[in-house]
Amino acid sequence: MKLFSKQLQVSKLTNIMTGTADRLGVWYAKTRNAKKLGSPKVKLVAIAKDESAYLTDWIFHHLHFGFDELVIYINNTTDNSSEIVSNLKDLSGIKFKNGDPYFLNSKRSPQMAIYQNELSRSRWQGYSHVMFLDIDEFYTPLDFRLSIKDFIGGMWAEVCCLEWIHKMDERMPFLEPFQERIIGRRAQQVKSIVATTVLPSNANPHNMLSAKSCYQLADGTAFQVCLENFSRVPLGELKKDIKQAFVLHRMVRSEIEYVAALKRGRPMTEAKQGSMFKNNRSGTFDNLKNLSIEFPSSSVKHYLSQKKLFINKYNLNEQIEKGKRLVLERYSNVLHMIRVAPQSEYATLQKVLKNVELKDVEEAYKEYLKHNSSGKL
Repeated sequence: MKLFSKQLQVSKLTNIMTGTADRLGVWYAKTRNAKKLGSPKVKLVAIAKDESAYLTDWIFHHLHFGFDELVIYINNTTDNSSEIVSNLKDLSGIKFKNGDPYFLNSKRSPQMAIYQNELSRSRWQGYSHVMFLDIDEFYTPLDFRLSIKDFIGGMWAEVCCLEWIHKMDERMPFLEPFQERIIGRRAQQVKSIVATTVLPSNANPHNMLSAKSCYQLADGTAFQVCLENFSRVPLGELKKDIKQAFVLHRMVRSEIEYVAALKRGRPMTEAKQGSMFKNNRSGTFDNLKNLSIEFPSSSVKHYLSQKKLFINKYNLNEQIEKGKRLVLERYSNVLHMIRVAPQSEYATLQKVLKNVELKDVEEAYKEYLKHNSSGKL
């Protein structure tokens, strides 16, 4: 009886392994065929919290540049993102998912859990490549016409690392992400386009590490990665010409929007906060080391006209304006939070308000100092 049971277990294991091998064969065949035919199939994954003022820009942009599917996990949201989701429910090429369950698990990074699950899922769905971006990050070709599929068609490596360029000089709230000329600042950080054949041994929000994979930069040059340095390019790369594609990062936007973003959303675990403010911010940028980037006028005009049609088609104007009003409300809330913050927030406020020159913020900070003057700051 024991022998029969053991034989049955071996038989089951053989069937499982054979089935797994068959499925892997199908997966590799799909990705190989996509590459041979020059027809990559590309998924883009994002996580969004209180982003209703900005979701439409991001969605339109990446559909415009040819991503096959956008998957957006909505989490911990207090704004009108659900209304935008409702307006776009009939739009093919986009899926909205509930991200809250991932943020209930305190043992694992919710962001990386989503990314790794989506990479695995994308393999079996027949996608050749996947990219992971935040709502303030945009795939950006320098000539403003190069689709993501055309770009991937020129890749020779399994992973392509695109450099960050921070968007600078947004002096007014709610500006268009793209104009014919923008001011930017290059950064060492990368965001990557990853072939679904990659089996990562390590990962962070910027890149995935696999010893068996080849890496390249956007200009086609090889990128040597290791455990200590797989999400940043060497400083020397920033002295070279801007590559043909990069990720535009709107981390700061205007000062009003930056300050508004210091208010935490609905937290899943109060104990993980550490501060009443988002303390992973380091203030706004100074005006050093900026550069000017110009895009073809005709391409940008076409892009903006198409976006206007997209917004009208899906009746998004009202929801975008509502989202903007909520950002301004958050800004007012943060001003109040600064005024009444306890003495223990001194180091955080020094950090997150660095280079912020708004008069309202300066006045709120003076009140904070005044009501804490009895203690030693």
